[in-house]
Amino acid sequence: LLAPAPADDAAPSKAERRTRFKDAAPMDMVSSGAPKGDWALEISGGFPWSRLRGQVGVGKGFTVLGDDDIALWIGSVETGDLQAYSNIDAPDFTALYEIWYQQVFLDGDLRIKIGKIDANADFGFVDFGGEFINSSPGLTPTAFPMPQYPDPAFGALGFVGENEGLYAGLGVFDGALQEGIPTGTRGPSTLFGGPADLFWISEVGYKRAYASLPGRLAVGLWHHTGTFARFSGGTESGATGFYAVLDQLLYKENEGPEDTQGLGMFAQLGLIDEDINAISEHLGVGVQWEGLIPDRDADVIGLMASWAGLSDEPGAGLTDDAELAVELFYKLQFGDHLSIKPDVQYIANPGGAGLDDAWVVTLRAELAF
Repeated sequence: LLAPAPADDAAPSKAERRTRFKDAAPMDMVSSGAPKGDWALEISGGFPWSRLRGQVGVGKGFTVLGDDDIALWIGSVETGDLQAYSNIDAPDFTALYEIWYQQVFLDGDLRIKIGKIDANADFGFVDFGGEFINSSPGLTPTAFPMPQYPDPAFGALGFVGENEGLYAGLGVFDGALQEGIPTGTRGPSTLFGGPADLFWISEVGYKRAYASLPGRLAVGLWHHTGTFARFSGGTESGATGFYAVLDQLLYKENEGPEDTQGLGMFAQLGLIDEDINAISEHLGVGVQWEGLIPDRDADVIGLMASWAGLSDEPGAGLTDDAELAVELFYKLQFGDHLSIKPDVQYIANPGGAGLDDAWVVTLRAELAF
């Protein structure tokens, strides 16, 4: 559903790209038919005397039961959903995932970052959506051209006023992925040479704590200068989208800035031209509670719903008006290094193409070291 890519170096599909890299080394065992699995490994670090930081990423999919000829498994191929129910599904890759230099000035009121960057770490994220397995809480699916897992890109960004109150940010990144050149496994050559496409993004927001309950409201506007196929025929030079996000802590169990137990919520809105993307509208909302059960202070439970309004253009080939994903998880934390997360998702109208509704049950294990 994106602009055509060269056959000899094809970019990942949207379902493969609509994922977000997880910290440490998560591994999923999924039931949506025959049991399947996938895993991702991240090794990251910095230098105490500088702001230089790098990450090495390795991702792989595998089949536990099923066709032995399947060398790579993308779960959403089986369910047919557009929102991508697993945020670590991706084609096999080994890459220097991120390497960037960051400098903070004026007691935190000015921040500049340059290098190979996952833009979703700085733009369009919601803190209280980070524990969900579905991809949409990580980033609205209408912002699909943004450099993100598994294809970060070289670029630069700057933010002012991030401490509290009004803040603003601007970024520019290599946009070669839209032309079928995966940026995640490459260096900066396409940023300075052909194709000359760029991804621009700006975000303005407001941070404030009400009754010691911090919150953030932000709106963003992005523009990609590349060429996009139109469902109605022909191509479009450039694409523009809008998003809005809300993070709010609703209840804090204990006083003190270091204690994170409590109830938080998030909301997302995303818009894009329905003639160039199958998902033209997106609305997501969810809650998560850390430490709900006594004596299980680090456990997290979450519930979210993500509604994706689908394109009405005849060329899109969609028969349903929307796709809906509902997710419930409970994360069991064992010490500082291991967590187990049972997760269930219900997906209504997957892919908007008349497919049966789907249930997906996942057990995600995450080892931090």
